[in-house]
Amino acid sequence: MKTTIELPDELVREVKQLAAESGATMRDVVVEGLRRELRRRREAGAARPDFVFRTVGGDGISPDVDASDVLRHAYDLPAL
Repeated sequence: MKTTIELPDELVREVKQLAAESGATMRDVVVEGLRRELRRRREAGAARPDFVFRTVGGDGISPDVDASDVLRHAYDLPAL
């Protein structure tokens, strides 16, 4: 299948260089890169344990708890 995508100039230069050095075509380099990334993502997803979201009864978050602080701590983000 043919498709058109826009790529950053620097990435295209790197792909061309790699293709030339390895005797491959740009198409071969891009296809192999996409396959590797898709495989890596599949394997990484399969390695994750199942997450069970448990809920409990109650009235929600306590009024003295800021939901943005909960998310910040959950994702280890810096304070705003």
